[in-house]
Amino acid sequence: MKILNIAALGLLATVAFSSCEMKEELYGGKNKDNNQGNLELGIAVKQPYSMSRAETVSADNFPVTIEGSALDNALSYAKATDVPSVITLPVGTYKVSAHSPGELTKQMTTPYYAGEGNYTISKGANEVATVICKMKNTRVQLSYGEDFFSNFKDWTITIAAGKNNALEYKTSSTSPAPVYLNIEDEKVESIIVNVTATTNKGASVIDAKTFKKSDASESYSDVNNWFEGGDAITINMGAVKAAAGTVTGITINAKVTFENKKDEIIIDPSESETPVVPETPDANAPTLTFQKGVDKVTYISDNEISYSMSDSPASFDATITAPSKIESIVVKIAAGNDAFAEILKDLKMDGQEFVTSGVNIVDNNDFNNNLLASQGLTGVKKGDTKYVFPIGVFFTFLNITKETDAGKAHQFDIVVTDQAGKSTSGTLKIHITK
Repeated sequence: MKILNIAALGLLATVAFSSCEMKEELYGGKNKDNNQGNLELGIAVKQPYSMSRAETVSADNFPVTIEGSALDNALSYAKATDVPSVITLPVGTYKVSAHSPGELTKQMTTPYYAGEGNYTISKGANEVATVICKMKNTRVQLSYGEDFFSNFKDWTITIAAGKNNALEYKTSSTSPAPVYLNIEDEKVESIIVNVTATTNKGASVIDAKTFKKSDASESYSDVNNWFEGGDAITINMGAVKAAAGTVTGITINAKVTFENKKDEIIIDPSESETPVVPETPDANAPTLTFQKGVDKVTYISDNEISYSMSDSPASFDATITAPSKIESIVVKIAAGNDAFAEILKDLKMDGQEFVTSGVNIVDNNDFNNNLLASQGLTGVKKGDTKYVFPIGVFFTFLNITKETDAGKAHQFDIVVTDQAGKSTSGTLKIHITK
């Protein structure tokens, strides 16, 4: 397994890769089985210029997935260093994807990298492929000039990017860290800054500006008009004074560094209306969260864990809430090894099976009496508003079947539906080592 780093996009021009695509090179070699071929896989991190002076990003802990029509189940590796140097696969077409640990969310405190590529395995051939992971979010940094601090005693600043992605900064936030926004897919073309501030003399000052990427002082034919992953925008706040020394307004300036360009470029602002703020989440919708901080568990992400069969955790829970009352909790399981797959074939609860349709554990007699009662646990009833689902009760089965196969995990898919018809879902992946 080759793990590479490309610190600046300019370096990438020297190799024949395209963004987040696969380099494919065929060279000699034969397999004993003519219906198979070999894959030699590498992962590269392609850092934008705005991040090139920061600490080098390693792909060592990037989860890797290989999917293909010739595979019954996708090959899933918890981290890139777990991928074998050579993978023997049936002849067919495949998609390989890799990404930073965890999920890409709307707002993050760190950059998130991801990439994928499609390729074909031919019989008796070795395929060399490199997945290039690009930054998927846009870096937003708010900064203040000393004149802003010396003239204003209170302020609220909102930076809005798209319909449902806004940042708010209060007076206490004098040195904010950068925030990384997932706005590329929405193709957000402008960022709106709205400021309400109070001067040291008690006067109220309000201002708003729109910064359009297309209004940057430099333009390039290969740069889109919307903010993309790897772009970085810095917004600076200052004060405007009249000749008599009275504060009359706020200066709001912005500079942008495009993903694949070195220079920081000024964006000329335009007057703006108040930005659209994010929609308020439905407080009555059901929620599903997996337990954090469990002893003897290694967290690959919030919903992917690993533990040693020789030192397994005592329990692991998922907390479910439903203010509108629980109607159903359906659990489907995909096995991470053949032994557990055999158990799942025959494991039924109240006549329901886990593999295809899933088992509704609400008021499920077999689940309650045969699995939970033996461990002193109680089940969930229709109409409950909260339930702590003890996923750890399955660990006995998992440990009996020993470690998961290379590149695979036991996968629990959970769908919660309340009596108002609203649903939420979550997936937990469990890797087991010796």
